[in-house]
Amino acid sequence: MSSDTTALRDTQLSGYRKVVYPWLLASLLGEQSDPNAISSAAEAMLSNEVAQHYLSLLTTKGATTIEEQLSLTHVAFLQWANEINHIALRMTNPAYACWIYLPGTPIDYPVVHSDNNKTYLNHMFDGTRNASGTLFIDYLNLPNFQDPNTLIYGHHMRNGTMFGTLPHFDKPGYAAAHPYLLVMTSQSLLLAELFAGYVTSSDDHCYDIAISDAEDLLHFEETAQRKSSFTIPMEFSLSDRLLTLSTCAYAFENARYILIGKINILWTQEEPMH
Repeated sequence: MSSDTTALRDTQLSGYRKVVYPWLLASLLGEQSDPNAISSAAEAMLSNEVAQHYLSLLTTKGATTIEEQLSLTHVAFLQWANEINHIALRMTNPAYACWIYLPGTPIDYPVVHSDNNKTYLNHMFDGTRNASGTLFIDYLNLPNFQDPNTLIYGHHMRNGTMFGTLPHFDKPGYAAAHPYLLVMTSQSLLLAELFAGYVTSSDDHCYDIAISDAEDLLHFEETAQRKSSFTIPMEFSLSDRLLTLSTCAYAFENARYILIGKINILWTQEEPMH
């Protein structure tokens, strides 16, 4: 592939990243969506070649109008979401906290939150001892992503499972093709817009959970963007909450690869889902 073709593809993927979020949001809100927001989301999708391809796939499935395409997107999400039985997961393991899904990657796993950062380094979700471990939230974090920065750890498995694909964000175009991560709890759906990823050490500021104040958080976000191996434009505010994924890297002793996203709450409900 020529450099010009690669550059064009990267531009298209970057544009897709910008248009897919409002489309996803409109599909999830359904009838609660503002008609103007739906129209704007559809126009934006039609302006991007990658998004056009996605819409053409929906057309082949019989969805020819905007409303039908949004509905099919919504149904596809619900099919995935309904496979996550939070009650059964919590019965299997009371430490169950949420499910995370990074579309287009193997990251589609339950996440636990316990009273330490050691148990799940070598125990699977069902308690079986295994070197692959389980994805887990830092024990110092509050539940339900209430902190300014919530940390989730996972092993860098050589077969690509767990967080083995996180360092792929260093590859050209990969970040633009994988713009967001979904987090499903029993009462909410969160979307993390991924904006920074880089190799670092275990004393990086990204591992600070108790960020001192809102200005410190803003400084952290801007610093992370400067360190990032990819460029994703992002607007920040003093009220942001972040999600940081962390895994091992091998650039130097005790190296880490981290991927950081800004959390958006798509919807919440008072009663827990199944």
